[in-house]
Formats: sequence, structure tokens, C-alpha cells
Amino acid sequence: ITDIPKNDEKVEFKNEKIDFKNNEPKFIIRDRKESSFVITLLQILTICTKVFMVIFISPWVIIAFICLILALVISIYLIFSNFIFFGITIAIIGAAVITELILEFIYKFLINKKINVKKYGIMFLVALIAIGVGSGLSIICFKNFEVKNIGITDTYKKNFEYSDDLSISTHNDIKFIIDNSVNEVQLEIHYNKELFDVKAELDQRNSDYKLINIEYKYLENYNALTYMKMFINNIENNIIIVDDYYDDTDIVITSNEKNIRNLIKNISRLYRISLYEQRDGYLASIVDIVHKEDVCTLNNKGYYECILVSTDDFCEYKVDNYNNITPKDSKNCICEKYSNYSYSCYRKDTYYND
Repeated sequence: ITDIPKNDEKVEFKNEKIDFKNNEPKFIIRDRKESSFVITLLQILTICTKVFMVIFISPWVIIAFICLILALVISIYLIFSNFIFFGITIAIIGAAVITELILEFIYKFLINKKINVKKYGIMFLVALIAIGVGSGLSIICFKNFEVKNIGITDTYKKNFEYSDDLSISTHNDIKFIIDNSVNEVQLEIHYNKELFDVKAELDQRNSDYKLINIEYKYLENYNALTYMKMFINNIENNIIIVDDYYDDTDIVITSNEKNIRNLIKNISRLYRISLYEQRDGYLASIVDIVHKEDVCTLNNKGYYECILVSTDDFCEYKVDNYNNITPKDSKNCICEKYSNYSYSCYRKDTYYND
């Protein structure tokens, strides 16, 4: 009160309620040890997450982004060849935007920068719409295309005299057709004569086997540039070329059942094979080449199963009829199977020391 009346006048005072609670400081009491542990744990989890992103996620996202940009450039160039690439281009742009958002998110997370969730959500949604629209346009345009098969355009035929030491050298799968009226070995090779030349010759230089060597050779006028020009020309005319050269039936052997069974057995000494029984014969799928160090046992289907066994000089092993490897000295040695075609045998003391 600054002014006090000197007379007896009645003075009115205004009452004001002042709330001090809104301005009071707030105190939160925590256990110091517990708080320190939680913060440390969160820091460790954050660091581990960042390391995981840098090592395992970022490289793949970067590679995907580079591949999408490369595909985008090619697709833009091919738009002038066919309208289908307009839709493909839109879809690729959408996919590239998504990968860019992922890269940007990883970068901001690594440097602890604020992430605009709303912006990311809108751009991600727009990118998904672009992928959907582009894919739809491409599918609509695809109905105008014609698929042509040029894979099997010619057949190479040659007959060989059968012998018990006859085998076949090739890396392609072989279909065996049983015809008990055939005593020789009839060979048929289906191939694309516009791209390849095929030749099969009998090689008798090996003292253990007579080999039918099958060779595929690219024609001199065939190269990547020629194939690219053919592809663009076909796209301009709404044509898609399918080459069945690598079909499982591109090599066909016809003979009687006894000859075929012996051929399969001889082939299994040169290659690891998977044999499938079919209505008119067998299909032999070539898996890998057999090495000199491999152990081969004749199974109940009449062909050899070969495995590679690595061992030291100390541990000897034995092989049963099912290609299972067991050490002769089981007290001191151990044998482990690493795949369908490999074993490793070594001393137990070495195993436990490791």
C-alpha cells in the first residue's frame, strides 16, 4: 500500500488469488543406479542397431538403388521401342524412391538427426502408387505380345556302338529312353542352330573308358551385341523369344535297358548324379564332377554315389553301403558330415581344443 488516506474515507481493496503451483519447479526422484543402467542399455542397443544397419542393410540397399537407376536408364531408352517400358519406367521410379527413402532414413538415424515421419509417409505412399500404376500399365501392354519358342530348332543325331566301358562326357542333364529293340546307343541332341553348333565324337584316349564327348560351340556371328539387337528388334514387334536350350531333355540317349543301366553306372564314376525314374526311362541330372580323392560306393539302384572325405594321417575310416563314414578308431577319432557329398574325419583332441 503506497497511499494511505488521511481522512476517514472508506477504502476498497481488490482481492486477487495468485496460483503459485503452475510456476513451481517439478522434481522427479529416481534411483541413480537404475537410471544409469537403463541409459547404458539403451545406448548399447542403439549402437548395435547402427552397426547392424551399416554392415547388413546399407550395402544391399545401396546395391539395389544402383541397379534400379541402371534399369531406369535402360527402360527410358527402350520406351521408344515399345510403350510397355513406359509403365516399367514408372514402376522403377517408385521402387527407386522407396530405396532412396530407406537410405535417407538410415543416414539420419546414424547421425541422430530428426526424421520427418509425415514426409516419409507421404512419399512412401506416392511411390507405392507409382509402382502399382506402372505395373498395371505394363500388364495391360503385355497382352499384345506374342511368345515364340526358338529353343529347339534342330536335332543332332548320331549312333555309337555299345561297349561295357562306354561313358558320356557332358555337363547337361541326360534323358535315357528304354527301347529293348535297340542294341546300339542312339544319341539325339536338341539345340538352337541359330546360336550353337553341336558335335559328338568318340574319345578312346582314356584306358578306363570310351567317352562320347558332347560339345556345344557358339557360332562366330553370335555375341552379346547381336543378341541385344535381336532383343530390341523383337520388342519393337511385340515378340518375346524363349530359348529352351537348357531344357532337361536336350540330350536324349535311346538303347535297351541293360545298356542304359551300365551307361548310367559308368557316368556316375565321372559325375555326381541325381537319378529320376520316368515312365519311359530315366533322367540323370548332373550335379558335380567326381574327383580322384572321392570315395565311391555302388548303391542299390545300380549307380555309384561318390563323396569327398578329408582326413589327417592319423584317422582312418570305413564306408558302409549307404555312404556313411565312420572312423575305425572311434575312441580317438570323429567323422562329421558337412553336405551330401563331403565328410571330414579328425582326432577328437583336436576337435575339443578348437
